[in-house]
Amino acid sequence: QPGEPLYSIFNFGHKGEEQTTNFILNAVDCDISDITMEIDNYKKIVLPFALNAGEIVKYSGGEKAYIYDKNWHVINEVDMDPSEWKVADGHHSMTFDCTLEKTGEGPMVKLEIRTLGPAERITAK
Repeated sequence: QPGEPLYSIFNFGHKGEEQTTNFILNAVDCDISDITMEIDNYKKIVLPFALNAGEIVKYSGGEKAYIYDKNWHVINEVDMDPSEWKVADGHHSMTFDCTLEKTGEGPMVKLEIRTLGPAERITAK
């Protein structure tokens, strides 16, 4: 709708030592480009790729993110700078923005933000 924000803000908490934020991004029934994410309103990151409908990108830290087709077959890899994705212990925000193109009936972008917390001991009884 006119006047509404064209971006989304996600709030999340991280417990533990500083680490790289991981994410999975999925283009559902649309192509997406001009993808940006901003951590805590100061680390704006421009992602160097676009996704076609059904494609998924997964970043699990390190220097590469992997782009998959809808069946989770790797179709490309992209360079990433892990230092851009660092978060410390505490509450954080992630602003996400992109351009949607070639939209179908239910265009949507799914974003999962992941961090690893402290280990939890599990015992069998």
